[in-house]
Amino acid sequence: MKLRTGILIVLSAFVAAASASGQFANADLTGRVTDAQGQALPGVLVTATQEATGRQRTVVTAATGTYIVHGLKPGDYRIRFELEGFQGRDQKGIRLLVGQTARVDVELQLSAVEDTVTVTAAAPIIELESKEIGGTITGEEFEVLPTQNRSALLFAGLLPGVTPSPDTESTSSDSLFVNGQTDFNNSFNVDGANNDDDVIGAIAGAQTRTSIEAIQEFQVLTTQFDAEFGRALGGVLNAITKSGSNDWSGALFGYLQDSSNNEKNFFTEVNNLERPDTSYENLGVSVGGPIVRNKAHFFVNFEDISDQEGIVRSFVARPEKNFSTSEDNSLENFLVKVDYQLTPSYHLAVRYLREESPQFNQIIGGQETLETSREEDDTDSNWIASLDTVIGNSALNIARVAFTKEDVAFANPAFNGNGQSFSAQRNQPVREDRPGINLGSSAVAQARVNRALQFDDTFSLWLPDWHGEHDLRFGVQYSEREEEFSNFGTAQGEFDFNVDRPFDPSDVSTYPFAFTVRVAGPQTAEIPKNDVTGLFIQDDWKISGDLVLNLGLRYDEESVTDGGDVAPRLGFAWSPTESGRTVIRGGFGRFYDRLPLFLYDDFFLDAVSLSSGFLQRLPSAGADQQGFFDLAQANGVTTLDELRDLLIAMIEGGAGSLINRAPTVDNPARQQPYADTVSLGFQHEIVPGLAATVDLVRAENKDALVRGDLNPFSSAQGGRPNLSVLDGQPVELDNITTIFNLGEREYTAIQGSLQKRFNGTWGGRLAVTYSEGEGNYDGDPGDFAYFQSRTETGFDFDTGRLLGESPRLNLGDRRNDQPALFDRDWNIVLSGQYLVPKTGWRQSEGLIISGVARYLSGDRFTVLDNSARLDNGNRAPAAGGDYAGDPGLGRSQDVSFDGGLNGAENPGFLQVDLSFRYRIPIGEKLKVSLLADVFNATDRVNFTTAGGTREGTPNFLVPNVARTARAFQFGLRIDF
Repeated sequence: MKLRTGILIVLSAFVAAASASGQFANADLTGRVTDAQGQALPGVLVTATQEATGRQRTVVTAATGTYIVHGLKPGDYRIRFELEGFQGRDQKGIRLLVGQTARVDVELQLSAVEDTVTVTAAAPIIELESKEIGGTITGEEFEVLPTQNRSALLFAGLLPGVTPSPDTESTSSDSLFVNGQTDFNNSFNVDGANNDDDVIGAIAGAQTRTSIEAIQEFQVLTTQFDAEFGRALGGVLNAITKSGSNDWSGALFGYLQDSSNNEKNFFTEVNNLERPDTSYENLGVSVGGPIVRNKAHFFVNFEDISDQEGIVRSFVARPEKNFSTSEDNSLENFLVKVDYQLTPSYHLAVRYLREESPQFNQIIGGQETLETSREEDDTDSNWIASLDTVIGNSALNIARVAFTKEDVAFANPAFNGNGQSFSAQRNQPVREDRPGINLGSSAVAQARVNRALQFDDTFSLWLPDWHGEHDLRFGVQYSEREEEFSNFGTAQGEFDFNVDRPFDPSDVSTYPFAFTVRVAGPQTAEIPKNDVTGLFIQDDWKISGDLVLNLGLRYDEESVTDGGDVAPRLGFAWSPTESGRTVIRGGFGRFYDRLPLFLYDDFFLDAVSLSSGFLQRLPSAGADQQGFFDLAQANGVTTLDELRDLLIAMIEGGAGSLINRAPTVDNPARQQPYADTVSLGFQHEIVPGLAATVDLVRAENKDALVRGDLNPFSSAQGGRPNLSVLDGQPVELDNITTIFNLGEREYTAIQGSLQKRFNGTWGGRLAVTYSEGEGNYDGDPGDFAYFQSRTETGFDFDTGRLLGESPRLNLGDRRNDQPALFDRDWNIVLSGQYLVPKTGWRQSEGLIISGVARYLSGDRFTVLDNSARLDNGNRAPAAGGDYAGDPGLGRSQDVSFDGGLNGAENPGFLQVDLSFRYRIPIGEKLKVSLLADVFNATDRVNFTTAGGTREGTPNFLVPNVARTARAFQFGLRIDF
């Protein structure tokens, strides 16, 4: 029996009697009650009442006068303190945020009369008892700040250490790069349940998108998160959805954009193209209310988005291919949630979320043309049920079960319109992959269904007088993840070229240098399940009134990786002043990654012996332009499709059954990558509601996964070693891909912020991050070793073992301090809102002006020598120096390149978005809001990249894609 199985049985038996969740979707309230002389008051009855629902929790202070209320639902609370012989006290206006431990200390006065004093005072804006770094984005910010694609997740970019993708389309990937980690490495939780895409990770955001109208708030933990959070090296985004209340409430909303109101895209204007006919319509309704007052409530949200997004492309070498068009996207999002207070000790919540998002005429990438467009049909769903159990005065428990499913298909129109068969893809025009433009049909034609079933349970226990105070959490998390996959892609073949000029059968320089094609039918498989177990213990130990130690330990094990991973999490929070307005915090944490299923899949989908299709490349490495020319001349070939057909006949026409000549194999020594992170920070509440924060963060990624070749090619030594064995016999293959734990990166950042809580007039945030990252790989999981050299290495397919000498990946060649592709030195963002005085009938209504301004320095790329190759066949990086594109085009970029991978910087990004909203109260509850948003208010041209990366090509350092020009959005919202 595996270790994880035994531990799981023991813990499951323990928590079956009592289980509590930590802070995935809840908040805690703590504090100390004293008399006028500052002496502790035990036995004080503390009652926390959520104002919206009437839900109550009651505890009693310990001998030290302290109390803690675990697992409160985020929202506004009234706290009542009662003790015989003392004047009662009602503390109003306490807002609890998700993941927060709010502290409310009170002083009770002696009184012979049983009366109560009511005080309105907000809890401190800073976190006094935790090492965790991050913040919470509130529903108020969602409502008033401008957002062009109505994506809630991109609001995480308002916090230090979080770099969002600047994309603005309605189906934006929601990419977030957190504290030097790739966007794959984040984890998303909604209402306490994991909502990740286990195949491609977090590069496209959460698995099922949650409408911004349905989110109450979300917490963003950028690092040093407690032991209950696992399987993430980057950020943890912890959202909660809205719930119904005792009062009926809801909203009708509509947001509209139209191209006729916007400025022309830069490339539409310079190329004299027709402006794309684009529009954006976001219509929806939400409503919530009581089923039974103070007991059961419901909330429903529906959103419909129709988005015709403008796409413009410009090709320097092939201007006849310039175009403007519209991508057609449609999304329907539905959420329903029910909360039921079964008894004062039991609370049940059930939530269902579903989104359908068909998308047409997609142009994915800066070099794609109209003929390479593709389509997507995606249906995502997620449901969760949770049970909260209150046990006495000091224990709480929430058990959860959740299910997530994705059913998605990516394909080109010809594949979808001709039976979705292998022949439908095979008979399309061959794809042409060129330095500055891609032609032919799209090679994408695949579908997958992935499912995840999750159970988690955490027991929380407060020990107020055991060598200090201990807030303990114990937990178990278990999930089953599976996938079905089919891939017809590249069945029509793909040519790689050195030039953008059209094919001329008599000119060898216009011939391709490589050909890749899928043979032996489509690639289909049901991937074996990946079971994941996580166990943790967390102790927030208050040694004294001003010092808290955060001690955590986590164990994770995946069924697809041998052994388990133990991750300590240690930290402290110290309040050096009696005012409780300052905290110094620091910590160390080890955070383990999860195995990307897109790598795990290849062990089955790309095996050496397959009954379904696989890719073949000619030549197996490097280039052979002359060989393709000679073959065409000998066979009278005059078109690329004819050359493709000839090559496929040669590959598939051999005697006997085909084997996959370029397989992927697992490495028996593979381990889970991890990152060690240390931090030291300072927070100070300057005045009530205004806080400053400074954090120094350093992360060291170790054992990162890098792909290498077990049959390495060398042009100087005449090919490959071919030492591999299959069915007891030597076998000659092309590249044999596997993964090694050899990647290392270091990230250092200083992060600062100012946060002003909205006080009815103004509020906002300023976040500044300066960072440096360096390492020996690009930063993404499964990057290829670019400079690998020839060794006498092979693989025994019968035993699963490596043969011969150890591969030389040469990860430090050229430079071992290369930045990652996504590294940006500076990330500065300012956001805020201002209620213009005397513009409305009520103090809280009127004209609200808000905005977001962001500056990002450029991400990274490599300048390549278009005519030279390394010994292993990869294109050689150009020599270090200063480079410039064609100055006659008026948009060429100047870059400095250091000669190593990712040694040049793309253009920076600067954009200012503004919003103007006028709220009109009508009656007691009805409110109408009119809004006008302007995005990229200064109409700055933000190029996506510096342009082509191959020196000597026409598009070298000449951008061909610009982000959104100045655009306007108008909206109407009716709250009732």
